[in-house]
Amino acid sequence: MRQQIGDLHVAWKGGEVSVTASVGLTMAQPQDIDPLAIIGRADRALYRAKHSGRNRMCEAGLPEPAEAG
Repeated sequence: MRQQIGDLHVAWKGGEVSVTASVGLTMAQPQDIDPLAIIGRADRALYRAKHSGRNRMCEAGLPEPAEAG
């Protein structure tokens, strides 16, 4: 998907501009109770992608399983 976005050339103000995308990924886990925690992991991965040079994809680490009590 990121490569397909990069292949786009958009007409703008009489010229052509290219488009890139940075993506942050994570997976929802059964122990995730708060949707905002999932979004937060993806958001942190997105900013890691941007700070790593942009036009890339970073995956968030999965949360540690809760310890059995």
